[in-house]
Amino acid sequence: VPLGLAVAFCMVLSTISSTLPPPWNSFQPSTFIVIVLLLMEPGTTLERLLVKSSQRVIGQCMGCLLAVAIALSLDHIGSDAVTLSSFCFALFTIFAALQSKH
Repeated sequence: VPLGLAVAFCMVLSTISSTLPPPWNSFQPSTFIVIVLLLMEPGTTLERLLVKSSQRVIGQCMGCLLAVAIALSLDHIGSDAVTLSSFCFALFTIFAALQSKH
């Protein structure tokens, strides 16, 4: 049932988004279905699918905000190659440590 509901929702979104102006008209139904299939496991309920999907969306938004924050901080640091590479190395080390802990 959850997969059928997801496919039906995909078709409704595809129909609605084709009438909208750019960039909203670039919705790809095949990409949506692949993401739903990747999120689903055998025996997955609709509630679990919604939780996993919302966690993925929140993670993507946090990643985008983090990328913008890093880009802005790199812009303020300057263009010295040693400073930039040291900053990037420190960030990669911090992110690797956080990823191994959580």
